[in-house]
Amino acid sequence: MSKPRLLLHRAAGALLCSALVGALIVGTLCPPGEEVQASGLGMSLQGLTATVVGDVCNLRAGPGTGHRVVGRVVRGERLQVRDIRSGWVAVRGGEAWIAGWLVEIDLTPRNAVAVVERTAVNLRGGPGLEHDVLGRTDRGACFPALALRGEWVKVLHGEGTAWMWLPLVSLQAGPAGTPPPAGAPPATVPSDMPAPGGPPAGASPGREGFPPGMLVYPAEGNATVRRTAVPGSEGVGQLTAGSPAAYLDTRLGWIRVRMADGTVGWVWGPEARPEWPHDRSVYCRVGPDRWEMGRYGTATVTAGNVNFRAGPGLEYRVLTRLKRGDVLRVLGRSGDWIHAVTGGGTVGWVAGWLTGGVKCPRDDFRVSVEAAEDRRVLTLTGDFGSTSVSPGEGGTGLVVRTSRPLPVRAALGVGAFEFSYIAVAGHEVTVFLQEQPRYQVLENGSGRLVLEFRAEISSMSLEARESGEALTIHTAGYVWPHASRGAEGVEVFLPGALYTPDTGPLPADGAPHASRLLTGLTVRPGAGGLNLTLGVAPGVSYRVEKEPNLVRIHLLPPGLRGKTIVVDPGHGGGDTGARGPAGLLEKDVNWEIARRLAELLESRGARVILTRRGDASAVAPPGWTPDRDDYEGELAWRAGWSWGADLYVSIHNDYHPSRSAQGTTTYVAPGTLNGAESRRLAWLIQEEVVGAVGTVSRGVQDGDYYVIRKAACPAVLVELMYLSNPREESLLRQDATRWLAARAILRALDRYYGVPAPEAPPQPQGPPAPRP
Repeated sequence: MSKPRLLLHRAAGALLCSALVGALIVGTLCPPGEEVQASGLGMSLQGLTATVVGDVCNLRAGPGTGHRVVGRVVRGERLQVRDIRSGWVAVRGGEAWIAGWLVEIDLTPRNAVAVVERTAVNLRGGPGLEHDVLGRTDRGACFPALALRGEWVKVLHGEGTAWMWLPLVSLQAGPAGTPPPAGAPPATVPSDMPAPGGPPAGASPGREGFPPGMLVYPAEGNATVRRTAVPGSEGVGQLTAGSPAAYLDTRLGWIRVRMADGTVGWVWGPEARPEWPHDRSVYCRVGPDRWEMGRYGTATVTAGNVNFRAGPGLEYRVLTRLKRGDVLRVLGRSGDWIHAVTGGGTVGWVAGWLTGGVKCPRDDFRVSVEAAEDRRVLTLTGDFGSTSVSPGEGGTGLVVRTSRPLPVRAALGVGAFEFSYIAVAGHEVTVFLQEQPRYQVLENGSGRLVLEFRAEISSMSLEARESGEALTIHTAGYVWPHASRGAEGVEVFLPGALYTPDTGPLPADGAPHASRLLTGLTVRPGAGGLNLTLGVAPGVSYRVEKEPNLVRIHLLPPGLRGKTIVVDPGHGGGDTGARGPAGLLEKDVNWEIARRLAELLESRGARVILTRRGDASAVAPPGWTPDRDDYEGELAWRAGWSWGADLYVSIHNDYHPSRSAQGTTTYVAPGTLNGAESRRLAWLIQEEVVGAVGTVSRGVQDGDYYVIRKAACPAVLVELMYLSNPREESLLRQDATRWLAARAILRALDRYYGVPAPEAPPQPQGPPAPRP
């Protein structure tokens, strides 16, 4: 089995072990009272796949070397298991037998677990006593079981695998819902399930802190897994009902998953159905502004041979047929039709009049988060009596304690605003947050709790820095600022934020003393939040940073001197980018223009960072470590240089199948912290480049390109010309054109930083080109 597949089953197996403690288990165990074989097999192996591990192996007519040879198999050949007897495995319809130590039986389709039944049991590096001891374990420990070879079982252990002697363990697996047999040994609870009151030790919110084991299915039919969390981005795989993915993370309505082949990508939350294998009565829903976890309602089929359809009506195709007594998990309703999930995981619709109706669980439970920029509301409902709310460990979480235990043990990823994820276990709902919260209790009665989350300004401070000045706005609670230039200066809107006189010393009017760049500061409540107006001196620019519980606005003096500017020559190394009709490579043109721009900027006193040099790939910043992100490759390295920089310019040249496509386009990423300043810079570059090189202006456009979407400062991506256009390719070959483009971008940066241009830029000539 490949390592990526091991990782998927590692996640599923961890929660499996925890479920053995209670009444639910992912596995059909031996019926109460039935004796388990001495070998430790408490499950059927029929139908599983056995892979030959010997070089050339005999197949015999019976289970033993005394039987005649009926065939041979070679290493790597896959056989279907029909029976196992006395250490021999029946294959090929039961007509041939092979020694058990010569094949490895894949146990993962059974979601198998190995429960240790003795003390001081060795975990070895291979299937035999001659292999090294990797560690020891004791009675009651539980491990996800991966494979069986002879009398040795392969299990997940730490970050790898180990082998245990089968007579020392009980091997159990199968579909969920059967209680463990009488006298079954207790299993260990995984240490990475969240403890009440705080996240696991050393865990960060989100990817590392989320409990393992959740699987992600498509909400309907199939769902596309995309390379990045952007609508319409490249698809890297499909989720199907029979091939779910392992849950990794949630971000702004997207779910990060690892598929069975190891591919990691993102699926849009409304198109997915996250599920906990240890308790399929729990549903989880992820959306862009609502996250919910609760108990499914059920509907029992009351007729035989009932059609289960693809939609709510007789005109929709039949997906499968249901039999009397089938219990469906209900997703919703449309008129007389019930939207539901079958026991086998198929999602579809059934006529309500062919069921006993929708029944809510007796121990109903639901927790949800509804989010908007100005406020978030967390609602908890169920038969849990009274509640109390207290800070979690470290001050960045909340713990809701209930007077009666909750009926589920699960978690819900949010990954948006201040919320990381929510875990439910026993008497506690733990809300893991990404920054210290500010909340108020709107309702707290028997079986219902409602909390509202908003932000409040606690203080402000202004400090001088080598590059300029920084105004820091400290907040209790989460806020995402919107900054732009206005008639009176820099306007900053803080959605949902509050400010009252008792929050601490806050300059209500005027500017802090000794400021060279800030001439005035006013704070006034507005519709839906707070408005801050920063009066600034002529030529002053700004950029915005957001960190937990603070917003920082950097004010920068006029001129290029002292500014840190990232110049990103697109593509490079093995990534050639576009290729012109005469063979000119985009990576070469991008580099030649970028190095000229860097030379010009350095001559003006700017500090320039080139993300790559010459015909090479980009390199990561020194000491760079990836954020918990959707991508950790070269594009992330390029964007990583933007941290601490004042400006980011990515240089590209475009391509289109139509050779008539032409012109210059400058892109900005909408919705970023510095989006308004990025757009101002983009228009300046567009005007200067079009005027200097004589191209057609295709304007400033929104583009969700990674490097500008992830940049931590004002950022643009400029497509100077179309390499696919023979005339523009010819221009780009010329040294004069490359210098013209570099000097045009320099003039745009001068204007951006308050240095007046010596004369108005030439206006573009000719009609606009048709959009390809």
